[in-house]
Amino acid sequence: MEEIILKDPLTGLYHHNYFIIKMNEEISRAKRKGEPVSLLFIDMDFFKMINDNFGHQVGDEVLKQFAINLKSIVRESDLLFRYGGDEFTIILPDVSMDEAIKIAERIKYLLENDEYGPLKNLKISLSVGISQFPIDATTPEELIKKADERSLISKRTGRGKIVFGNEVQEEIKSLSLSELRIIGREREINLISKALSDFSTTGKKFILILKGVKGVGLTRLLEETLKLGKVLDLKTLSVKMGEKEAGEPFPLLKAIIRSLVLEHNFIPEDEVIKNVVNFFLPEFFSSKNSITTTMNESKVLPVVGGMLFAFAGDERLLITIDNGHLLTSRCLLHLAQILKRDKNSQISLVITSRTQSHILEGLKTVSDEIRTLEIQPLMREEVKTIL
Repeated sequence: MEEIILKDPLTGLYHHNYFIIKMNEEISRAKRKGEPVSLLFIDMDFFKMINDNFGHQVGDEVLKQFAINLKSIVRESDLLFRYGGDEFTIILPDVSMDEAIKIAERIKYLLENDEYGPLKNLKISLSVGISQFPIDATTPEELIKKADERSLISKRTGRGKIVFGNEVQEEIKSLSLSELRIIGREREINLISKALSDFSTTGKKFILILKGVKGVGLTRLLEETLKLGKVLDLKTLSVKMGEKEAGEPFPLLKAIIRSLVLEHNFIPEDEVIKNVVNFFLPEFFSSKNSITTTMNESKVLPVVGGMLFAFAGDERLLITIDNGHLLTSRCLLHLAQILKRDKNSQISLVITSRTQSHILEGLKTVSDEIRTLEIQPLMREEVKTIL
């Protein structure tokens, strides 16, 4: 009966109150024996989005599965608790900081590579803060606060990280403004997550332009969009337009091939496709004998489109394009032709750009509902609040 009272009914893990009791016991024991104690503070990223988009029953199922998986990973000597909500803690008696980091890396890797929810179609990412007695703190309260703060640093700098170190306050002060720009973007994140959720669950495809001036944090917002897509089990492809390639033939098609080949190691076993890839990325192949010296769009476009749909398979594909202001009218024509082949509503687009009119014009034949989200610079008062 006492065991039941001490445990969280949803996950079966020990609850917050018992965590505080055990923290006091372990710190007292460590002081007597002169041993270290490490603490992991684990926060599930984007959990609110799972609740909001799939309902609390699905959220509860994710938490239960997460707890079961976590229990199967930790050692018998590790003490595991549900701190509250989507936050979990692990007390590691007689474990140094180096050992704690290795344990955190193993936990993070295994849990993030699993699938969750009733349909096993959801992914998670974890923000982990680590603190150690007696290096970081000498009381249970200080040790908990330190680990919690470090978990928050992971949230503020893009999520999905393990944070540790000697002085949390110094780490917070050293964060650059570009790292903090994602803070204060709750409205934008909510709008993006709604579009992604609709695409994931109903196949309602979309084209979204994130428009803003240079330095406003468009690339960071695009990185967050990709993470949200992965949480919703979408196939993702990140394409970046570069100024150096802007004058080359078919710069968008080359950027798509570069991402498929170099980021995803995706090259179908087809000589025509390999020939096109060889043309754009000759450095990828050790043999130069089969390089085609000329290439026209009638050859390239069907190959790139075919590669995209083969890469997507039966899944829905989210493509992000950074620096959309570098897309020429010819690039947009190529993109429109690829999207017109998307008969099964498999592809949605998020594009960052400093301007929007040329994108709207270039893609108007594909969709009447291309949405634009204006990203405004953070106000001085917002920056002060963040810092």
